[in-house]
Amino acid sequence: MVRGKTQMRRIENATSRQVTFSKRRNGLLKKAFELSVLCDAEVALIIFSPRGKLYEFASSSMKETIERYRSQVKDVQTDTSSVEDVEHLKNETAIMSKKVELLEVAKSKLLGEGLGSSTVEDLVRIEQQLERSVRIIRARKMQVYNEQIEQLKAKEKLLADENAILTEKCQLQKDQETEEMRADSRVVEDGENSDVETELFIGPPETRAKPRWLKLIKVQTRFWNYHFLVGELQSCCSSMAARGGEGQRRGGGRPLPPSARGPPGPPIHAKPGPRFEPVDREKTCPLLLRVFTKVGGHHSQADFAVRGKEPKDEVQIYTWMDATLRELTDLVKEVAPEARRRDALLSFAFVYPTKSGHFTVKEVGKTFSYPNARRPDDGSKALGTLSFEIGDYLDVAIL
Repeated sequence: MVRGKTQMRRIENATSRQVTFSKRRNGLLKKAFELSVLCDAEVALIIFSPRGKLYEFASSSMKETIERYRSQVKDVQTDTSSVEDVEHLKNETAIMSKKVELLEVAKSKLLGEGLGSSTVEDLVRIEQQLERSVRIIRARKMQVYNEQIEQLKAKEKLLADENAILTEKCQLQKDQETEEMRADSRVVEDGENSDVETELFIGPPETRAKPRWLKLIKVQTRFWNYHFLVGELQSCCSSMAARGGEGQRRGGGRPLPPSARGPPGPPIHAKPGPRFEPVDREKTCPLLLRVFTKVGGHHSQADFAVRGKEPKDEVQIYTWMDATLRELTDLVKEVAPEARRRDALLSFAFVYPTKSGHFTVKEVGKTFSYPNARRPDDGSKALGTLSFEIGDYLDVAIL
């Protein structure tokens, strides 16, 4: 009996299809076994029936065979992808090179170079592009300007608030200082604990040759200047003179006639101070005064011979031309412990260059660390009255 040729198509009859599946499955598994034994090959076979049932065959281990298959397929795919990537990169490089060349040409044209081969349309297009770029740049510039203006306005507002706070603090400090000065003036008028002996004579003219009493006044603030002290003394003397006149009227009934009092004497006034008008320190910019201190004596002229190599014991003070030697003494005492001794004597000297270019040291006054009426000093002298010029040095000897 001759077997006919089987057509390769799906068997429509379910029973015949199942029978054919079973026969060919067994034949395929047998052939796989024979191939693995005869040829020493690693064979793995996986079959799923139309109903989903699994049939498998492996000459060694199904899992190991599958892993080996995956690694092999991965290596092949990697090699293939590497070649494809190289080709892709080459194409990309060629495209980028062309783009770079085009950009270089466009850049040169925007800079006004290489325009010989450009047509009118190209030139118009470049001009329009430049105009757009200029508009964008100007818009960005105005935006930056506006942002900076807003920041400056905010900063101005912040500074104005800080200025208001500082002004308020300064006003409070001035009020406190005014109250302290008023309290000190009341102490001065009451005549408590005096250290400074006045040279004012109080009483009738005949008593001026030999004063009946001297009033002592203690200055309880550290930084009273000379003019303020003279004003306080004058007001104190006027009040004492009024009290003295009342005492004479009570003792003798009425004042003595002019013939009994004798010839009129010179007018009563305080000892004249330096003829130098004070500076408005709130409206006048201070000057920088370089002060050099030394214990035992003044610096020599050779110490100031080389500019930039002055003595190391230097103090820089911002002050005014009406600053007195007493104010400078108090400032020196704050930085030099030797000047705080009870018996310390400070000698002040100006250091300035002569016409020949050499420095000279000229003594201008002396002050005691703690003044006393029994040992007068030059503390009331101001820098302006001592012919001080801006740029001169001040050398202080602590004796």
